Amino acid sequence: MNKKILSFLMGLAVLASSCKKDGIAIDAENPSSDLVVPGSFAWQTVKDVNLSIGVTDKRFSNKIHVISVYLADPSTGLEPISKGAATLVSPFNVRLAIPTSVTEVFVVKTAPDGSTVTDKMPLNASSISFALSSVSVTTKISAVSPGISPIEPACGTNTSDPNININSSNDVICFSSTNDVVVNVNANNGGTLKLSAPGKTITLGNFNHTKLKLYIQPGTTVAFQNDLNIHEGESFVNNGKLTGGKINLSGLLKNNKEISVNNFTVNSNGQLDNYCTLSVTDAFHNNQLVNNYKLINVGTTTINSTGILNLNKGAMFQTRDLLTMDGSVVGNGTTSLFKTTGSTSSPVYDNNGKFIGAVQYCGNKQLNDNQNKKEHFYDGAVQSCDVFIAIDDCNSIGNGMPTLPDTDKDGVIDIEDDYPNDPTKAFNQKSPNYDNGGSTLAFEDNWPSAGDYDLNDVVIRYKVLGVTNAKNVLVQINGDYDLIATGGNFSNGVGVMFDIPKGNSKKFVSSNGLDLESGQDSLVVILFKDTRAAQSSWNTIKGEAIAPSVKTTFTIDIVDGPTLKEIGIGKFNPFIWNNSAPSGRGHETHMLGKSGTKLVDKSLYNTGDDASSLGVNYSTADNFPWAIEIPVADFKYPSERNNIKDAYLKFSGWASSGGNANVDWYSNTEAGYRDNSKIY
Repeated sequence: MNKKILSFLMGLAVLASSCKKDGIAIDAENPSSDLVVPGSFAWQTVKDVNLSIGVTDKRFSNKIHVISVYLADPSTGLEPISKGAATLVSPFNVRLAIPTSVTEVFVVKTAPDGSTVTDKMPLNASSISFALSSVSVTTKISAVSPGISPIEPACGTNTSDPNININSSNDVICFSSTNDVVVNVNANNGGTLKLSAPGKTITLGNFNHTKLKLYIQPGTTVAFQNDLNIHEGESFVNNGKLTGGKINLSGLLKNNKEISVNNFTVNSNGQLDNYCTLSVTDAFHNNQLVNNYKLINVGTTTINSTGILNLNKGAMFQTRDLLTMDGSVVGNGTTSLFKTTGSTSSPVYDNNGKFIGAVQYCGNKQLNDNQNKKEHFYDGAVQSCDVFIAIDDCNSIGNGMPTLPDTDKDGVIDIEDDYPNDPTKAFNQKSPNYDNGGSTLAFEDNWPSAGDYDLNDVVIRYKVLGVTNAKNVLVQINGDYDLIATGGNFSNGVGVMFDIPKGNSKKFVSSNGLDLESGQDSLVVILFKDTRAAQSSWNTIKGEAIAPSVKTTFTIDIVDGPTLKEIGIGKFNPFIWNNSAPSGRGHETHMLGKSGTKLVDKSLYNTGDDASSLGVNYSTADNFPWAIEIPVADFKYPSERNNIKDAYLKFSGWASSGGNANVDWYSNTEAGYRDNSKIY
């Protein structure tokens, strides 16, 4: 080409690296020495990452959960770069093109009821597999009760002696065992007792106590033989499992895990704070205060006039028979459920029991149809059974099914369906930096000979939107390509190849009026036939008139398409070809490692400076490419005849380190990163 007079390798020979160790530049500012790059370096500013994201959330059988992948915290309002479906049987498998500067992704699972779980995953491998459950650590209800400090006191005495004596209110005794054991406790002067036997059972034998603070540690089962009396002024905290006959509660009991007893009575001055599961096989009596955040499941229920049952944030209270209801059931926050599965006695109808606020009463009879015409529902409380309560680790019962709409009946709820009225489409898949305008492709056009490496012979800004259905199968490709600069004299054509059989194209529409290229086995879209004719000036020489960019868009509808695991947006193959005589259509230039189309002139491989025979296509013997992709839309390419290493001063450090250092060489505008006099 007439304007390109410096050879590619001569240009690269002056790339910065005054001192090298194992091919890594130490001083990237010295322009007098050679640039050495690792032989494995792929010249990527964008990397392919394979994710396999499963779900272990069993609340909805095998219904679809939507997986959304973000490059930063989604709470900041960002859009996902990829979405797809996952079930208990089939994970969401996707190949993503992610900028190498990104070290982690955020993954959000949206269940069929609209509830979400968010996790942050480090990108520490090229293939990553993990699963998301039903409850996120960041969304669990706080287990802090107003009556108890969330910080347990430190151990004063550690013991494994089953005969425990606590002599003072200041004593903190920590009992531990690696076996099932019966303990006898004397604590009539108060104090604190912590019981720990992970995976084992501690049985309370003689248990004498007043003003005691008791902590059951995680994984520990504590069983009691006689009635467990929790006296006024006492506080018990269960982080494991508490089981036995009857609990008489006059103090404070906080359940963070599981309690299973035959009978339970909340007496005057008693307070129960339930944050997980309380099961009572027979009678439950409430005479004071119960705060329920998850599930209480009992046989028969009596709520006397002084009894208050608070149901918080979608909690559930289920009883077989409701015997008496003189007190109040109060719903707070998200709608909760009070459910009767058996009979409802006449005192419930005739007495003054109240359901107040965000709560539904689900029973077999209408409470307002009673002889005394008592009112039972206030401030939004209703008799209904349609509230959805999800099954999770603390609620094994749940209620109803999610009512979120799925208009097109493809299994994806509307709020997560990018195409809620089209059953053939569900999710958008985005090329790098799509929502910020796209990425830039920069080509040298002298292949198989080297060029001057100003990377401005053909400059394209592009973004691609793939559309998949509810089965994560590609059904449509939407391309948007802008010709930004044409710094070469050649009449270059520009195309993009998709690794999809041409026969899988159902419909093709292009703004330039062209069809898919004939003579190809794969889908090949011709974007521009002659870039030199498309622009009136180079857009590479400062001071010259600026030619407007030239846009081409297209849409391809796909049948029997690949899955995202098989293709991925980042696997598409853009290229240019030299249409100037004596070259022609077969004279294709691709990015390093990519394959030519069916029309490529294979006789050009291993001629000039091309060394494709070394195992990587479109590479020189020193592992240099003819094109690179930069994941920004407004990449400031070098002005004419300025080697990219002279315009971008950290480029050499990036290349010589194999892409490990200076990963922001193209985007950082701080001092020492650019020579703006050499950038167009």
